[in-house]
Order: sequence, then structure tokens, then C-alpha cells
Amino acid sequence: MADDIAYSPASKMFYVLLATPNSVQIHDSNMIATGVSWAAPARARGLAVVSAIYGRALTGDQTLTGDVLLIVCKEDEAALPPLKNRLFAFRADGTQIGTEQDISWIDAALDNSSQGGTQPGPHEFEAIVVDEVNNTIYIGDEAARAVYSVKLTTPETSTSQGTVFGRAWTARGEYVEIGMPTRSGEPWYPTLSGSVNDPPKLRPEGMTFRNGLLYVAGDWNETQNQVAVYGTSPVGALTYQSSIQLPITNPPPSPTSSNNQLWGPEGLTFNTGATGFGAGAMTLVTVEDAQYLLNGNTRALLNPTTGLLSAFGKFTSVVGAIGPDDIAFGPLTNRFYVLGDPDIMQVWTTANPPAYANSQFLVATRSKGVTVISPAFARFLLNNDTITQEVLLVVAKSQFGSATTPNNRLVAYTTSGGLLGTADLLWTRDAFPGQPLQEFECIAVDETNKVIYIGDEKAGGIFVLTIPSTAPTITTAANLPAAAESTFYSQLIVATGGTPPYTFTVMAGSLPQGLTLQAGGLLSGTLSECGAFNFTIQVADSAGPSGVASRAFDLSVLPVGGAGDVTRDGHLDGADVQGFVMAVLGTGTGIEECGADMNGDFAVNSQDVPQFVTALLSGF
Repeated sequence: MADDIAYSPASKMFYVLLATPNSVQIHDSNMIATGVSWAAPARARGLAVVSAIYGRALTGDQTLTGDVLLIVCKEDEAALPPLKNRLFAFRADGTQIGTEQDISWIDAALDNSSQGGTQPGPHEFEAIVVDEVNNTIYIGDEAARAVYSVKLTTPETSTSQGTVFGRAWTARGEYVEIGMPTRSGEPWYPTLSGSVNDPPKLRPEGMTFRNGLLYVAGDWNETQNQVAVYGTSPVGALTYQSSIQLPITNPPPSPTSSNNQLWGPEGLTFNTGATGFGAGAMTLVTVEDAQYLLNGNTRALLNPTTGLLSAFGKFTSVVGAIGPDDIAFGPLTNRFYVLGDPDIMQVWTTANPPAYANSQFLVATRSKGVTVISPAFARFLLNNDTITQEVLLVVAKSQFGSATTPNNRLVAYTTSGGLLGTADLLWTRDAFPGQPLQEFECIAVDETNKVIYIGDEKAGGIFVLTIPSTAPTITTAANLPAAAESTFYSQLIVATGGTPPYTFTVMAGSLPQGLTLQAGGLLSGTLSECGAFNFTIQVADSAGPSGVASRAFDLSVLPVGGAGDVTRDGHLDGADVQGFVMAVLGTGTGIEECGADMNGDFAVNSQDVPQFVTALLSGF
């Protein structure tokens, strides 16, 4: 009795599932039995064929090739022990892949109790179909008269690698939706519990870095204008510490109201200046869109430790008010930089209240986040040694569904609007493999550890960009090409990996006289002694902290001149005999040793005497 059938376009085979007895029969493309069959699990009822690629993703078995068969088996509560609804995977020859999977948890998606009953009814899985393109498995439940759609989930976060202004970086996804305080104690929660998450999900809209802490503002109806505070590490890992409830009276979230009518902290920065509006490192400046109860384009100043509000004001100017998306403070210029729609950067003073500085310029399309970086970090990031002023880093989000709109980008400007560079960051999307829609909204930088944080509203997380952690390696061979005494020598020591540029130093041994090592790795000079030399060179990269590696090198400096000419005067005479004797006895100045080493073993001893006598007799 056949219960199900599946066809494989790849192998052009039909697989027939029989319930009595439980088995799978294989037929060719003409439905002629091949004679191949194998036993199926008890109460097998549904069969689907998936590709090897999908099978590897589903089972984790990376050796799979050919057809992969998925079989669902319906429950039998009367059996001893009871059989649950189960899922099996097989190769085409009947070899089971992995262990059986209890998928009775899928039952919870549907309460099959009868009219007001409190106990769920039976769930008997009878059929299975797979949509590989959309990563969805459909399972038919005969007893419940239902179909379940089960998504093949991807890892929540991953890593991806790409380039930012010519240097290799790694992006890692960090979700910031956990660790927030529960909402269940708030009076409105019982009536809206089905419409909001508990704990709330933070969607990054504004972000700033200060003293090892990352402050992230959420513009979402579930966060009630909260700023979450995260501890950081040299590798960019985030640890939730606390949250600041903005002291703005808002009504509880409502599913019938659009988010931007109720909430909207969209920018964060610290005024670390000694004077001016909100002066002092403990003042947090936020920029917000038009809001309910706070009409107009507003800004608020907070103490991030206590959450107390210190002042309100409006960002307006003779050029008209903008809808601010982000704000950054430049300690060297003592200015606020306000990024707003439509893609305008305005410069403001730190007066109380802030005043428009009569300066604005256009920025990249769909720009949403801005931060100020120091000249030193700008030189490193942009690979530009000519930078001497602060630089504005702007993140601009893409518009999915458009073939012409650019991807998520990182754009660098001077504080007067000069374009310094643009980097396409589409490669970062794989760091959130389960979130295809991604929109960059804010940016913060940890300059000490060279970490860039980019907040993504759609992904509900933060991209953490770091320099790849591979240590540098010296690739130059340990046995250096031989040098010659009194001759100019040049050899470049080369390294790869880590974070260029590199710095080379001699950490052990000593170089021959006349030879020097430059910081860039060039060994050069005119050698004034011969012999066999051993020394160790260390390379350090530019990462913070630096990665280091070392290698021991051997260098032979060969003597030049006529054989037996110990004094190097071009003549063989008594002075050479005297110099040779001194070299053998070890009483010379060292200069004699190059000419007295007759056999080239970098040692002057009795073994050199026969050759020296021969050279001496032939020269007189």
C-alpha cells in the first residue's frame, strides 16, 4: 500500500513510500521498478527528496552527495513506548543520515483541542514538501487537518570579510535585543502583551562610544526611548550592562499608531568639551525626529548615569529646520555635526542653546549615521598620511528592491564637506545571515582597539568591524643570499598577514659591520667584515595590540681579493705571513681573518696552512 511518492529531477528517479510493509521502493523515470528497496521507519507516511546542498545544510553532514530523502512518521501514543511525530533523513541507498529527530514540538503551533477543550487533540504527520529556495518545509497533519510551515533557520550571527578603504576587515553580527528590562510590570502590558516583545527588542538608531562603553538608542515602539549601555572588549564583543529610560512622557505603545508619532531617539553623542552647551564628558546629547508631546526637531541632554534630563531645545536655523537623524561632536573643532534629511550635514556651535554655524553641505544619498574620528585614526582608516584634521564618517543605507540605489556604504568627509573616500559595505550583510533586509542607521568607533560599530535597524543588531586577527608572518627564507666583504649588499625582509604597515627590528644576535636594518625591513650597507653571522629579526604589525612574529636568519659574508692576500694591499709579502700567523693564533685585529680564511669555512686554523703556503709560494 503506497502512502507517498516523490520524484528527483537530478537523478530522474521516483521514490515510493509504502506503509505495508514500511519501505521505500525506487523506480526509474518510466516508473519501472529498479528492484532496489529498503526498510523505512515505523509508521512512515510522508516522503520528500531534497538536493545534496539542502541536505548538508539541514543535517550538517558535509559529505552528502546525490538525492537526500526526508521521511516523516506519525505518532502512535498507544505504542510502548509511545512514538512521537518524527523526521528521518536517508541517502538514496537507504543509509540513514544522523539520528531520528523528534519533531513533536511542531504540534505546539496548533491547539487541536475540540471546541473549548483544554487538551490538545492528536497530531499525525502524513506528508512533507520542501521549498528549498525559501528554506521552508511544509508538513501535513491529518488528524489536525492542518499544514505547518517550518523555516530552516540560519545561525543568528556569523562573520564575513571584506575591504574598507583598501584594508581587510572582518564583520561580526551582534544582536542587542536581549538583556533589556522586562515590560510585564508596566500597567499597559497585559492589554498589549500580544503586540510587543518582552523583553523589548532594541533597534539601533543612534550610537556613540565613550570610555569603553557603547551607548545605543532604540527608535522602536517597544523601547520607549531607551538608551542601552554595553560593555565592550578589544575584539568588539558586547555585554549588556544597563539601560536609560529617556525621561520623556510617552503613552504606552499602540499597534494602531505609527512609530514615529510616539518615539524616535535617532542620534547620540557626548559633548566632551570644557565649555558650551552640555559641556563635560558625562553629558549625552540626543537628536530626535518630530514626536508626540515633543513637536518639532528636538534635542535633549541627559546624564547617562542617572538618566536625568538637563535641557531641551530646537535645532532650527535660517536655512530651515531639518529632520535630524544623527549627531556627532568634534572635540578639536568644538562643533556639533547634525545629519538630517534630505542628506544634509549642518554644523552647530556649542552655545547654549546651540547656534547654526552658517555651514552645511550635502552628503551621500540616504545618509543616516555620523561620527567624528581623530586625525590619527583617519590616517590609519583611509591609508592617507596627509590628514591632519578631524574626519566625519557617515554611514548610508541601501534601498532594497531598487537596481539603481547604492548599497550600504561608509563615506568619509572633511569637516567642511570635502569627500575623502567611499567604501561599499555590501559584504557585511552575511554577518546577519538570517536578516536579508539591512539598513545602516548609526556608527560609533573605538579608536584604541580599531573597532567600528555600525547599527542596523532592520537586522536589529550591530555590525562589529575589526581587523582580521591573523598574526603577521615573515616569509623571507632563513638562509639569506651570501654577501661579499667591502661590497654593497641589499635584501628586503618581507612579511604577510596581520595589519600592515609592519615594523622590523633586530631582536637577537648582531648584524655584520656596515649592515643596517631599516624599520621597513630593508637590510642594506657595505660590509666591512666577513664571516658567518646569525641574527633574529622581529616584525610587528599595526594592529592594536600589535601582532608580532620573528625568524632567525643566517648570512655569509665572503672575503674578496687575491688568495693569501691577508693585508688586502694587492701584494703577497712578509706582511701577509705575519697577518696569517696572527689570525691563526687569534692575536690579530679581526681584519686579517677574511684574507686568512683559505678554505672558506669562516675559521682560520691549521687547515688553512697548506693552501696559504701554496698561494704564498706561487705569488713570490
